Amino acid sequence: TMNNGVRFLECPLSGNSDQIAKGNGIALVGGERADFDAAQPVLNALCKQSHFLGSAGSGGRAKLAVNLVGGLNRAVLGEGLAFAESMGLELNAFLEVLKTSAAYNRAMDTRGQKMVERDFTPHAWLKQSLKDFTLMHEVAARVGQELPLATLYTQLIESCIAHGEGELDNSVVVEEL
Repeated sequence: TMNNGVRFLECPLSGNSDQIAKGNGIALVGGERADFDAAQPVLNALCKQSHFLGSAGSGGRAKLAVNLVGGLNRAVLGEGLAFAESMGLELNAFLEVLKTSAAYNRAMDTRGQKMVERDFTPHAWLKQSLKDFTLMHEVAARVGQELPLATLYTQLIESCIAHGEGELDNSVVVEEL
């Protein structure tokens, strides 16, 4: 959008705080395509990738959907690790199996070792995940979209927070599982 010669883009970043600080975030851009094209040098300096998603507001909506998939991937990983452990599998070895299997998802790289080692030093706070998932539910209700898996994950997060884990990394969901 142009305002007195100034052009604006909506540009939420996807990634945890470490990824963003290292320039490995993903820009989810909404606005005018010509402004996105003109801003490429700046976006390239800030992020490893940028994606034009349409009109203003599209970037924020895409970030909500990305965060939904990311949160559910962490939950799936946590449940899989808890299940493997309950069957007596050695978790470091099992995590390596997961990383080379058809079940692979990036949460295995970013959160797998934290879950195995029970290292919940925050890179992305659990309380932030609750804020995101609450917002997802609000948006979903407005557009008439059911989010049954997100509802289960939100209950998982709320249980963790009730146990005093809100300030920990969002990988702490493995403890609840």
